[in-house]
Parts: sequence; C-alpha cells; structure tokens
Amino acid sequence: MLKKLTSLVRTKNRFYSSKKEIFFYVLGFFFFLAIRTVSIHSIPSVISHDEIYYPAEARALAVSGHDPSGMWNPWSLTSAHPLYAELPGVVMTPAALLFKDPILAAKATHIFLGTLLCLVIAAFAYQVTKNKQIAGIAFILAGINPWLFQFSRMGFDAVFSLFFLLSGVTVYLASSSTRKIWSLPFFFIGFFQYQGFKVLFVPLIFATVLFDLYSQDPKSIWRTLKKKFLTRDISSLIPAIVVITFTLALFGTYMVRLSSQAAGQRSADLIFTDIDYISTQTNIDRQQTFSSPVTSYFINKGTAIFDRFISQYFESFSWHHLFITGEPLRNPFSVWKHGMFYLLDIVLIIMGATYIAIQKKVSYSGVFLGFLVLIAPLAGALNAKGSWIMFRSSLLIPLFIVFAASGLWWLNRLVPKMLTVLFVCMYIVFVARFFFMYFFSYPIIGTQGEYFSERLIASYIQRNPENQILVYASEPRFMFESILVYTNAISKNSIDNVHAAYIGEDFSHNNFKVLNKCYEPSNDPNVISIVNQATQPCNNQQNEKSTTTTSIPSLIDSGALFTIHNDTLCSQYPLNTFSHVTKNLFNVESLTDQMYCSTFIIRN
Repeated sequence: MLKKLTSLVRTKNRFYSSKKEIFFYVLGFFFFLAIRTVSIHSIPSVISHDEIYYPAEARALAVSGHDPSGMWNPWSLTSAHPLYAELPGVVMTPAALLFKDPILAAKATHIFLGTLLCLVIAAFAYQVTKNKQIAGIAFILAGINPWLFQFSRMGFDAVFSLFFLLSGVTVYLASSSTRKIWSLPFFFIGFFQYQGFKVLFVPLIFATVLFDLYSQDPKSIWRTLKKKFLTRDISSLIPAIVVITFTLALFGTYMVRLSSQAAGQRSADLIFTDIDYISTQTNIDRQQTFSSPVTSYFINKGTAIFDRFISQYFESFSWHHLFITGEPLRNPFSVWKHGMFYLLDIVLIIMGATYIAIQKKVSYSGVFLGFLVLIAPLAGALNAKGSWIMFRSSLLIPLFIVFAASGLWWLNRLVPKMLTVLFVCMYIVFVARFFFMYFFSYPIIGTQGEYFSERLIASYIQRNPENQILVYASEPRFMFESILVYTNAISKNSIDNVHAAYIGEDFSHNNFKVLNKCYEPSNDPNVISIVNQATQPCNNQQNEKSTTTTSIPSLIDSGALFTIHNDTLCSQYPLNTFSHVTKNLFNVESLTDQMYCSTFIIRN
C-alpha cells in the first residue's frame, strides 16, 4: 500500500528509499495501529454528543444512502445538520459496512487514518526539511503525541481534516510536474470535513503553491516565473494554476451556497456577526471611559471585534493548555489533566524553530512553516463561542511535531551523546506517565457528565427486549442517537422507522422511546421509566418511592444521574449504595446482567 501511494511522487522526494527505512515505517505503522486499538471497546468509555452523530449517519448511509432523517444524501455536498460537517459520515461508511460491532464501526476509521496521519506528518516533515532523520523522528513523535493518540481513538472530524489537507499539501510538494494534481482529491475531501478548517483552506493551499515555486529557486519566485515564461515552459505552471483555480472555485461555490445550507446557520457563530456581544461590549467600554471627542475612534464596534479576535488568537498559543492541562472545562471526554504535548516538547519546539530559521538551505521552509503557524489559530480566533484550541487550532499539532523533531535532531548534534540519551530517557518517563493516566485514570474521569449514562441506558434497553422503556432526557435527540449507535439498531429493516423518528422528532424505536417532558408514573408493570434527575414530575407529584429502588450514578461522586422506575433487571441482584469501579469493566455490552448491574447500578 505504501509503495502504491508513493509511486505518485518522484523518487528523490521520498522520505524513505532503502529497505531498512521501509521496514522502519511499516513496523512503526503497525505498532502505532496496535496501541491505538488496545482496549478500544472500553477506553474511551463514552462517545460524546459531538461524536455520536457521525457513526449514526455512516450506518444510515451504509443501509440506505441517506442520513438518519432520510432527507439528505452526500452528493448534495451540504451538511445534514448545522452542528456537523458534510462528509465525515461518508468517510466512515466503509467501516459501518465492514464491522457489525458498533464500537469498531464508530472508531475504526479514526484509528486507521489517525495512524496513517503519522506517516503523512513524516512525509511532510521531509518535504520542508529535506532531512530523512527528522522525518523519522517526526513519525515517532506523532505516534506517541497525546493529542494524536487520543483523537485517533475518538470520533471527531478534526482528525479527518488534518489527514486529508496535510496529505494534499504533502502530495503537492512531493510530486513532479502534472502529478501535483493528485493533491486535488485530498483537498476536496478535506474541505468537507471539520467546519472550522474551512477558513484555513485558501491560505493553506496558496502558501503551499508559493512555497513549492520558491523552493525551485530560493532566490526569487519571480525569477522562477520569468524563467518559465522566457523558456516557454508555461506548461509546468499548469498544475499550480489548476490547483489555485480549483481552490478558489470550491471555496467560492461554498460561500455562494452557504446561505441555503444548514451549515449557513454556523455563520452566526463568527465574532463579526455576534451583534449582541459587540453592542454590549462597546457600550460597557464607553460607560467606563471619560467623555472625549476621540472616544468613538478608539472605542467602537470595530475595536470590540479586534480585541476579541486578538484575545482568542493568542489563547491558542497558551503554554498551559498546550503542555500542561489541555482545556479541562471544554473537554471532559479527554485526558484533561494532561496537555496536548509533553512538557519536554517545549524545549524541542523552541530548538526546532530556531534550527529551521537559521538554516540557509531551507530558510524558505521556516517562512512556510511560520506562516502556517500564524494562520492555524484563525478558526478559533474568529469563532464567537471561543477558541477551543483542541479542535479549532489543531493544525498546530503536526506543525509543532515537525519543529519538535527538528529540535531533537539538532539537540543530538549539539550536545554529547550521553545528554541526548538522558533527555530521551526523561521523555520516555513523560510518555509512560501519559499512558498510565490514559489507561488507568481517564476511563473513570472520562465518565463525567451524562455521556457514559447514555451508554449504560442503551445497554439496559438491549437487556430488556420484552419491556417497554421510556427514557426521560434533557436532550432527546442525542440520547436517541446514542441508543441507536450502541445497540446497532440502524439496519435495512429498521431504517424507515429511524427516518420517521427523525422527521417527526418522535424519538421512539422498537421497545424504547425518548421523551423530553415531565415524568408521569405508569401503572403498567411492563413499562420501565428511566428518568433524568433534572426531570420534574407532572402535576407536582412525588416520585413513587415504592417502585424506585435503583439508579444510574455518576462514577465520579456516586450522585444519581438517572432513576430507574419499575426496574425488573437489576433489582433482583445485590447492589451497592454507591459506585466504586476498581478495574476496567467499561466494555459494558460484554458484561453479564449481574456484573452490569452490580458495577454500574446502585440501590437508593
């Protein structure tokens, strides 16, 4: 497979050539693939709301060619819902066809492409440094990077954007002559992945084309162009012209169609269109300032937008978030006690940036990488809901990995071997600490909120096929999608019912129904009610204590998240009055009924 992919590029531009190098990358690929698959059914223990739609869409596409509502198909190149991108579900469809296991169907694509992204980063590193050793180090650092490791095991579309866009950039830079147009399929698919990266699309590709022209004659791009025109070698510019034209046409078409798309509603999330914030902030600033003839020049809507942009832009470079804690308040589904890089990466990134900047032979690479670093935070800086660097600024991840790899290579040349060995040993300790946190602490911490409860409820429903189950949830669509995914309930036989449920917003299927209203006790012994703690009883009735003995607790503090009324499954087993999980039992679907109940259900 590797040979087929790289046959598109010139031999001298490959980041490997010998059998030893091929063996290194193949062995590394399968090793990184293996560690990304370990305990995948239980860690992460949840599929969050931002992830859950795509596996549901992929499964619906696999059996019907339409989304879960039946109103959308991928050929429209629009998004089915304002919250989601256009084609991630399409990319995941092969896995939905291949795997009956719902967890593998939901995560296999991310595992594979997330691992393949390590190879892409290595190839990209070679194109900008022309150093095979740096490429090899980048491959290793990418394979163990905390952000890449975690997000290769989750279902977010930012990984797809990084893979396809960076693959397009690498293919363009590595290919000769007309073969550069092979980058277009990667750019096309990448454009319709994570919505936040659309703002990066045009500057990213323009920078790539200019960098490629400049690398042909580092002294002057204009000299390169003049030479081609004087020698009538205009045909060699055709790939650049085609790629630029394609980029502008695709982005322009998208912008023209945006107002008629579901994704058009996301334009209200831009800081320019957040009228309430702009007006409020402008008024506050003026109220807190002495009157002056020049007040309107220094305090106005424009300055309010500028201040917000600058604040969010530089927040993306937060050392604390990048190297120490991540973003704990916004990412309860990740190891939020650890940064997106290791602490020692700070040293390597600074050294790598310095090395690339002072190298005369590849000085233009420093300008190219520097420009990409500057545009990487734009998606977060322009968003009215905050920077959210773990997603919106994630282009920084591969760029910083290239810098870190360059830094480690340079460190090895600057200091005695023993110091390099000592640094690497320290780095390994940091890596071991992260993996310990991921496999031994994160499974429990990651259950924070209601995401894990949704998986438990889905399993409870699957274990009670004879009972009618009513689920009272604050966000019924997310709960419904979670149950569909975890129980693998979308099939050719059921797809019509799923379409009807989405269209009518009557979230019922088989033996369960998800409601968002007050709880009304049922006298039917065959009806089980699973009630969110925030749900109020109808007509101010008190919940019936006699029929309520079991609950789904939070694994963090044992507080009840959902109460199970008329429970017939777990009430027959001895249960604890609080939750205490001491080993990995988060592959919920594989547990026996008794183990499921005694581990995750408590008695009131």
